[in-house]
Amino acid sequence: PTRRSSDLADSIVVIRDRWHQQREMHLDTYLNIIDRDLMTLTCDRFDAAPDDGALLTADVYVRRAGFGNYDKVLADTPLLGFLQGLGVEVLRIGKYDTATLGGNFLCIAPRHIIVSEDLSEAFVETLRRHRVAVESSPAGNLRTGGGSIHCATQVISRK
Repeated sequence: PTRRSSDLADSIVVIRDRWHQQREMHLDTYLNIIDRDLMTLTCDRFDAAPDDGALLTADVYVRRAGFGNYDKVLADTPLLGFLQGLGVEVLRIGKYDTATLGGNFLCIAPRHIIVSEDLSEAFVETLRRHRVAVESSPAGNLRTGGGSIHCATQVISRK
């Protein structure tokens, strides 16, 4: 079958994590997407200095005209600055919410998320100030397995 350019990604961002910490071993334990222009990032990653292992960087690949090979257009660029340069507001997740995997929420629609009931009221208020609908659910037992609400979900495709 013929592929249309709308079926394919025209750019790919590869996030480079040099930290190798068990408590933040998966992308969804430190970075999450709420909407096209709103994301969250844990304080350790948000505050990381250029020489800090917690600093996230990105390589960006672009496919010209929607077909063919991808070309690397950016290498090892600081992720936070890259996102902000795209107009994405990145909310800093504080220490308490980082420790309780508060960023491991499930986005069920743009600016509509399900969070652990343990999320701090301060961070819930920050989310609401950014027009995010916040629903909560118990997640304490999920954390015993090293994850939270996002880690416990799976995409289901139905026709």
